[in-house]
This record gives sequence, structure tokens and C-alpha cells, in this order.
Amino acid sequence: MNQKRFIILLTLLIFFLIHVDKTHGSCYPIGVRKDCDKEWDGANIIDASWVPGAPILNITTYVPDGGNGPNYPEAFGHFTFGNDQVKYRFLKKPIFVNDHHCTYTSPDEKNPYVSYWPHDESLRPAPGTWVRIWLAIYWRCNRFDGHIPKKVQCCHKNVFKNIYVNQ
Repeated sequence: MNQKRFIILLTLLIFFLIHVDKTHGSCYPIGVRKDCDKEWDGANIIDASWVPGAPILNITTYVPDGGNGPNYPEAFGHFTFGNDQVKYRFLKKPIFVNDHHCTYTSPDEKNPYVSYWPHDESLRPAPGTWVRIWLAIYWRCNRFDGHIPKKVQCCHKNVFKNIYVNQ
């Protein structure tokens, strides 16, 4: 009986790993610095606040236009907030945002880009405290004219912002 159960569980685990690789592992953004200098200093978190009465962080990011035309935040990674009392990591590995995907760039992309990030209520910073937010912002992702590699090269910058928690 134990051997049958082990085989069934192993089979389910293999199918799960295959499914995760196909749905979440098809491609991901990686950061490069080539030809990103013009926008480098301006990529930033321009505003962040907690939604009143909800465990949701509202964050606004911006990437200035560059020599190749308009830019937009296309992916986020290493997204964390914290202070001496709480720490929470939204993202470790980068993901596409602003309606961008491996093979798709949205015609409705926004810059500045506003996004909302739910988290556990117990990790909400106390009112009247300072919190630091860390974020990797990716932009101008190179999709190689339809050929999508597993690693999509993007300009990127690691940024942080200190915010005062009002509510």
C-alpha cells in the first residue's frame, strides 16, 4: 500500500512541476545595463501608500523616455517592504506587469504605472512609522521581434523609497 501511495504522489508531483514550468516558467525578465543610461537616473518609485482599511500597498512607478522613444515599467522583481517591526516580500523573482507578458506588449501600457499589492493584514506597518520599499524596475524589454527566449533582456534598476505610514 505504501509503495502505491508513493508512486501516485510522485506522479502527481511530476505533473505539478511540469504544469508550473509551462505556465510560470516560460520566460522571465532579466536585467541588463546596455543602452539604458539615459533613463537610468529617472527610473523610480514616485509614490507609495497603504489603502485605508485594507492590507493593500498602492505603488506608483515611473521610467523616463529614452533615446529609443517612450518607456514603461514592464516588470518588477525583488519587491519588499519593511522596518524594524515588519518585513514582507511580494516578489523574489521578477514578473511582467503593466499588461506585459513574454510575447505581448500592451497598447494600453501606462507610465507612471500604478499597481496594487495585497498582503497579510498582520504585516501591515503601524500608523506613524517609517517603512522602506525596495523594488527592481524593468523596462524596454527586448522580445527579439517575436522570438521569445526564456530570459527576456530588459533595462533595470534597483530602487528604494522611504514612506511614512499615515493609516
